[in-house]
Amino acid sequence: MDDLAIHRKGSGQSAFIHPEALVNLRPSFSKFEGTSLIPNIQRLDLYCHHPSTAWNALLFAGPSLKALTLFQRLPNPSVVGTVRRVLKTLTSPSTEFKLQEFGIRFLAPQDFGPSLGAALSDFIRSQPTILTLGLNLHINSTWIKAIFESVFELRSLTLNFCLCPSNSELEVIVSLVSDFFPSMEQLLFHQMLWPNTDVSTIPCLPMPPSLLNCRMLKTLAWPYLDLTRLDQAAIEAMGNAWRHMETLSLLPPSLSTHNINGISPSALQHMSLVFPPSLRSFSASIVFAPESTLDISKPGASFPSLQSLHVGRSVIPRVGLYHFSEFLGTITPIDAVIQFSQPMETEQVQLWNSARALLQMVHRTKKRTRLELLREQEASSR
Repeated sequence: MDDLAIHRKGSGQSAFIHPEALVNLRPSFSKFEGTSLIPNIQRLDLYCHHPSTAWNALLFAGPSLKALTLFQRLPNPSVVGTVRRVLKTLTSPSTEFKLQEFGIRFLAPQDFGPSLGAALSDFIRSQPTILTLGLNLHINSTWIKAIFESVFELRSLTLNFCLCPSNSELEVIVSLVSDFFPSMEQLLFHQMLWPNTDVSTIPCLPMPPSLLNCRMLKTLAWPYLDLTRLDQAAIEAMGNAWRHMETLSLLPPSLSTHNINGISPSALQHMSLVFPPSLRSFSASIVFAPESTLDISKPGASFPSLQSLHVGRSVIPRVGLYHFSEFLGTITPIDAVIQFSQPMETEQVQLWNSARALLQMVHRTKKRTRLELLREQEASSR
């Protein structure tokens, strides 16, 4: 067995065991005390909502374990205490595994205090082989620095904020990332939104200069960029810094802001001139005014290797439909997929369907010219 997930839901690819079932079976497993029940497990997903979780972790965290993710959904102190006990248990010198991936996902909009950060730092320090780290919880610069100090090297980092950070706090965290891991290859920032989230509190700022110091980036998701202030100088700085970029997402986290915080067609056209040809996937909302004027025939103004362009809930002005479609047709290769997110049965869906037909005219072929309407949940997860 290579993968094991201990929680309630089933899957066709992994084994799932309810924690309470393990408690009932614990007397039968007594002979395995001090060893792993299934020593060849390589990936373990562990829900931390049951008091027995620490024992479960020892039972299944064998010497072959390479990837570990801890989950919790219940926002109460007892569950946080369980997570701390799990981390303390797994920090024991007797553990034999050497992790390459570690993640913790707290799906609750609250701050759990510094004690969890200290437990995380101690555990990560005990696993110097970790190269991929994912943190899905309330993140602050104080204990994130302690965690970064505990990591030897990272190639991939995912930071999913359960609460909206301030602009200044976010800039400090980005600076810490670039200081500790300038050779990072994948850096993903995400913002969780709750029913009571005030979208006006979501950070929106110019491109942090420290983020440009991560020059080895191949994949970046940065949803906090103020696209309306993205001028040619900023675009050229990004293009010169990220010569290895393959996947870049600048979509704001809230769909409701896509028609406001978007990149202009002229800025997107300039990006196609200065970004490396390695770029294969790009996501950003586009704000297209009917009076926009572009030199559609500008030499080299296209992304030669682009396979997908996701424009979120970008709005097509009815009077600029043909111009917008012509622009999309020239900026993207003939076989690129253009994805958009609009509520069903709306005028915008009709306009995008019209843009599909116009794109085929621009390309003068039906060969793989595709516009895809994403469901709202798909769009929000990107």
